[in-house]
Amino acid sequence: MFCNNLVNFLKKENYDELVKEYNDNLFAINRCVSISIDNVSHEGVLMGISNYGELMINTGNNVLTINDINSTLRMI
Repeated sequence: MFCNNLVNFLKKENYDELVKEYNDNLFAINRCVSISIDNVSHEGVLMGISNYGELMINTGNNVLTINDINSTLRMI
């Protein structure tokens, strides 16, 4: 069902609904996470994805936007 909804949103170019549906189903959203990018770790709260598909992490000082597919994420 989730994948079908995403495909339908893409066909209709309804990107706001696509982002909402994705964030509604995102694992660990609003939870503390650690993300590693090029062996550098960042900790914060997973906020969801942006309208550009970037992962957003609130580190307390700022919001990181991540679009590196080689990054690794874990809950802490």
